Amino acid sequence: ELSSKGGIFPSYKRYETFKGLKRESLSGVAGEIFHSGGCHVEGLVIGNMTAEDASKLAAQLVDGLGLKTPLTELPVRAEAKLPEGKTVWQLEGTDAEEPNHAVFLRMQMEESIETDMHLKLLNQIIGAKFFDVLRTQQQLGYIVSMASYT
Repeated sequence: ELSSKGGIFPSYKRYETFKGLKRESLSGVAGEIFHSGGCHVEGLVIGNMTAEDASKLAAQLVDGLGLKTPLTELPVRAEAKLPEGKTVWQLEGTDAEEPNHAVFLRMQMEESIETDMHLKLLNQIIGAKFFDVLRTQQQLGYIVSMASYT
């Protein structure tokens, strides 16, 4: 289901799902994830390793996870195109007296290598100032960050 919906679920949905979990429901989860034939693992080895060492490491990972059947082809990576405009979700906290709040802003842009490079460059240029203004000057929160994900 995660592959068809993406990696983002609202916090309240995660919490509802978490509340329904029992120790017994976790039995066999690894088998469902890794042995269902839908698991694909990629690795990148950087550093002082030979190609043979990297292959051995990959074989140990495959063996350790119990992966049996390789994919015949990689799945197509796709993205959903959201309609233009904005959506604001406001979730009430569990403690009405809690003074802290969170803001999470996500913008969807066309997926391309050019967009990815532009966003990474923009992040390098204004990321430190973003942190300085929001965290240091305005002291808006303990965790302040800016990042681009593709």
